[in-house]
Amino acid sequence: IKMHKVPLNEHFFDEESKAMWYVLGVSFSRYSPSRTDSRNSWCSSSYDLLKIVQSCLETEQTISDPTERGSRHFQVRSQYLQDVLIERGLVPDRVERKFPEGIKCEYIDHFIRGFFDAHVSCSTTTKSNDSGQPEHITRKLQVYFNVPFLIGLYHALILNAKVKSGREVTQSPLNFYGNDVMAIHDFMYQDWEFIQQNRLYVPSEKAKFRF
Repeated sequence: IKMHKVPLNEHFFDEESKAMWYVLGVSFSRYSPSRTDSRNSWCSSSYDLLKIVQSCLETEQTISDPTERGSRHFQVRSQYLQDVLIERGLVPDRVERKFPEGIKCEYIDHFIRGFFDAHVSCSTTTKSNDSGQPEHITRKLQVYFNVPFLIGLYHALILNAKVKSGREVTQSPLNFYGNDVMAIHDFMYQDWEFIQQNRLYVPSEKAKFRF
């Protein structure tokens, strides 16, 4: 029996574009290449996130139903795609994935937004006064990843998003609070018209910032 090959744009990561860098950002935490064959897998609890990857790769390959833990899988076979992604830094061991060097200014916000949409959530803590009215809101971003990647991410955010400098990143997670959270949000969504038109974001993740 001849297997029906599902169409796939395996050249999506060949050329630089805003969409390519966004999906690459997603992939840094969600992508796994098989160690034994040509399988390429993305795993996330977010259907919306995996739908973006599926759409960009121009394939009808299905996204799985959620497991008991709520995780979904999206998988395509392509040795070429796997080779390109490994070349782009997506080696099998996540602990060895470094923050990409030399990302152009026009793409770095899309890369970081992709990584945050896939991996980082904004949490909000509200303290009320004696009359029960919200008095103080604290926003926090917690970024868990290997330390070399976090160092690269932190320096990129200092340069591009104007977060406070002067910290030494020696362990995971890397936390951001208050004004830094707002600065990161504004940086990641600065190309808002393009982002909306091309649906290169996860609305539920953006909503968590609630400014």
